[in-house]
Amino acid sequence: MRRNPLLLTALLTAISTTGAAAQASVSVAGRLATTGPGIEASVRSGHLGIRGGMSFFSWTYKQRLSSVSFETELKFVAKSAILDYYLSSGGSFHLSGGVMTAPIEATGHGRPSLNKVFVIGQHGYNASDVGDLIGVAEWPDAMPYVGLGWSGSTGGDRFNVLFDIGAAFGGPTFSLTATNATAGSPLAADLAIEEAEIQRELDKYAKVYPVVSLGFSVRF
Repeated sequence: MRRNPLLLTALLTAISTTGAAAQASVSVAGRLATTGPGIEASVRSGHLGIRGGMSFFSWTYKQRLSSVSFETELKFVAKSAILDYYLSSGGSFHLSGGVMTAPIEATGHGRPSLNKVFVIGQHGYNASDVGDLIGVAEWPDAMPYVGLGWSGSTGGDRFNVLFDIGAAFGGPTFSLTATNATAGSPLAADLAIEEAEIQRELDKYAKVYPVVSLGFSVRF
């Protein structure tokens, strides 16, 4: 997966400016979210809050896309830079906007049926003729994010429970390859058909990535 090294430049600049303002507060949080578990640092002054976070988690599961079964590894690797606007300077409810990197790295390894046959493009191929069948879904390097959230004290001013809900916009691009496919072969043609079918499914259902998170923060 590609990386955007400039993602947090604007965030760091804004934090420096905000941190110099009167009554600015700094918090560190842990979150459990649809982008995976992660950590977050934030600065708030009055109506404005700025936060940057990152997720780290992996999970392997079996799924079926079109006519191909995959064992898919998901790596939750999102990084985010978010600006929060609080409706009141001392309030808890906020509106959010910002940017996040690709939420997931998804790599699927095709699995043949019990009789060691792959069904690709509605044709059957022996597993030995296909080799390694690999599907990769790549989300954009930078995805706009909008959402809203709430933070509530658990007692005193230092500890808070966090809840956010929103969406990141941008769907994945899918590629399907097989190590034994050669250019112009029937297998290569069927791979292209299968790839296009799976891409259509993703275009239909995965253009928006839902982001829901629950967390706990400590203010310094």
